[in-house]
Amino acid sequence: MNEIKLNLGSGKDYIQDWINVDIEEQYHPDVLADITKPLPFSDGSASYIKAYDILEHVTKEDAPVFISECYRVLHSRGTLSLRTVSYTHLMQLKREIFCFLLSVSMPQQPGHRVLEVQTVFS
Repeated sequence: MNEIKLNLGSGKDYIQDWINVDIEEQYHPDVLADITKPLPFSDGSASYIKAYDILEHVTKEDAPVFISECYRVLHSRGTLSLRTVSYTHLMQLKREIFCFLLSVSMPQQPGHRVLEVQTVFS
């Protein structure tokens, strides 16, 4: 399997040798896509998904779709790395969504999906 790394909501943070995904054409992403809709990638195709500073742009209603799509696209031994500048927004997401995120992403045994969550305070 080719190692595919996705940079979702890349904006100005374009990473060479990754697939940079954004909804804004002005940032010249490799793939123009809305992260709140089904992602244009095959099941289990990504070894790493980086989604930094985009959770605050995802509504409570769209969060389950976003997380489900990340899980679908992520390889069984992959990592989903989330970071948000808004602790308040993270806490406003419904508890069920965050619990769903943990339930599908936490490793049950070695070699399964990994979840990293960071909060950066400004």
